[in-house]
Amino acid sequence: MNKILRAQSQAPDAKTAVTELKNQFNSQSASLLLFFCSAHYDLTAIAESFNLLFPDVAVVGCTTAGEIGPSGYIEHSISAVLFPQDEFSVVTGCLNKITELTESDSKQFVQSLLPQREHLSRLNNHRHAFAMQLIDGLSGKEEFISYSFQKNLGSIPLFGGSAADNMQFVQTHVFHHGAFHENSCVLVLFNTNRPFRLFKTQNFSGIGEPLVVTAADPVNRTIIELNGLPAADVYAQRIGKNISELNTHFFAAFPLVIKINGNEYIRSIQTMNSDGSLRLYCAIDEGVVLRVADSTNLINDLDQQFSKLKTALGEISLTLACDCSLRRMDIIDNQQLTAVADIFRQYRTSGFSSFGEQFGSLHVNQTCTGIAFGCGESPS
Repeated sequence: MNKILRAQSQAPDAKTAVTELKNQFNSQSASLLLFFCSAHYDLTAIAESFNLLFPDVAVVGCTTAGEIGPSGYIEHSISAVLFPQDEFSVVTGCLNKITELTESDSKQFVQSLLPQREHLSRLNNHRHAFAMQLIDGLSGKEEFISYSFQKNLGSIPLFGGSAADNMQFVQTHVFHHGAFHENSCVLVLFNTNRPFRLFKTQNFSGIGEPLVVTAADPVNRTIIELNGLPAADVYAQRIGKNISELNTHFFAAFPLVIKINGNEYIRSIQTMNSDGSLRLYCAIDEGVVLRVADSTNLINDLDQQFSKLKTALGEISLTLACDCSLRRMDIIDNQQLTAVADIFRQYRTSGFSSFGEQFGSLHVNQTCTGIAFGCGESPS
């Protein structure tokens, strides 16, 4: 019997949606309820409903650009996972005002949580531990916080995603201790007796000649010039379009990539500014060498990733996924939504479409990061 429970509601009313989640869960004792909800909901009503209906469970979550759950890949819904208390011990914390955060603040925060995890857990062994972060997707602090968290977590592996707001880029929220928060990051430390594997998958590879960032605004994640010329002009020429044609769909289809230690990591374009500069979802600086990327077969890539996970874990009891909102857009543009949704359903995937993804100390784009759990118990 799989004690990890999943639920999803597409009810348009916030209170009704959370009530439907409650009705889909049984009365088992739980250590954590993890949820992902559309930003179109009345968030105050969502918070009140969770506080009323789940008073004895730690609840964390975030707003999204789409949800993944038992119904597959859908929008304007709320998806949730209930973790059983006898299989998962959990410690949660929330950092506020993260745009003002220092390295000392981050270190102190993580170190305050680690003793709680060890106190609560029957398995004081880092091989049984992992961490998940949910962070304000408009804060611009993902690189700093991911690096700092992973450094202070040591051997405990970290993954996570950036909260979203249905592609409006106005306000994103994380949920902790009964309320939604902006400019904040939630960190959840898990110990479990279940076998698990963290994963990262993408379907783009760099093509063509390198592009050197010759002028940039790192604070605002903006490329001003590539190879000494206006960034948008160079990018448009590389993908064979006029600058007036550039839009989010082309940015999703042709992201930029950077190579680090022989591996390519995606640096997605968020928007073109009126001055012809390009704003990214990830950090950028002068001197960085990029390439325009073209897609490989996403369905094959996803199938291969899950096949590896199944080989390592056996039957998959749950997959948590932080799947980039631009991946979702590209999937829709290429009419692959049904095929991807079928794969996610097959491997019991819950999660959300994010404004960025984190894997270990790295913040990436147009990637799916996550964790898969097997059945039974992991060897001690």
